[in-house]
Amino acid sequence: MKYKLYFTVIPLVLMVFLLSLSMSCKGETKEASYVSFLEEKILELEKEIKILKENSEDYTNDDSISDELCKSEEAKDFVRSFKLIFEEFKDTYELAKSTSKISIPPFISDMQEQKRNIERLELPENCDEYFTIQTYSKERDEYFTIQTYSIERMEKAIDAFIEFQTDGEYILSLLDSADKGVAFIDNWIIETEKSFKEE
Repeated sequence: MKYKLYFTVIPLVLMVFLLSLSMSCKGETKEASYVSFLEEKILELEKEIKILKENSEDYTNDDSISDELCKSEEAKDFVRSFKLIFEEFKDTYELAKSTSKISIPPFISDMQEQKRNIERLELPENCDEYFTIQTYSKERDEYFTIQTYSIERMEKAIDAFIEFQTDGEYILSLLDSADKGVAFIDNWIIETEKSFKEE
């Protein structure tokens, strides 16, 4: 807002300068037309400055603006809840990988419930800096919220165990994707908690 004000005031000063210059260098007829023109422009600029000042005061005094910003405590609460659920999922996932085909159904059921619990979490508004991640691939780079990314990786893990229960064999690409996802999310939690402590 300050810069808009500066760019409005500068033309005003230049016009006043031109007014004084014209009065000293031109004849009376041209002087009168210049004076009339510049006075009109000066009035317009004064009105614009007044509006800018009023808008500036409205902006700085608007209490609702602070409500739209990411509340750090809300972000921390989300991360705490997310971490608890994800750690439960990670423990279930690791146990399921060492379980026989016959014993796998309860683990699948637990992982599905843990995925639903992640889905139920509400991301704090305007907290993109904390919760947006970027993934890289040969095809394209993609952006996700950590919540969406986690749900996708959980689904891959669950699908891998469902396939194992049906055919007795893992789809290795699904397990590999799930393993990488678990490691990535673990690291995200560590880095995010660290960033909160540094605030």
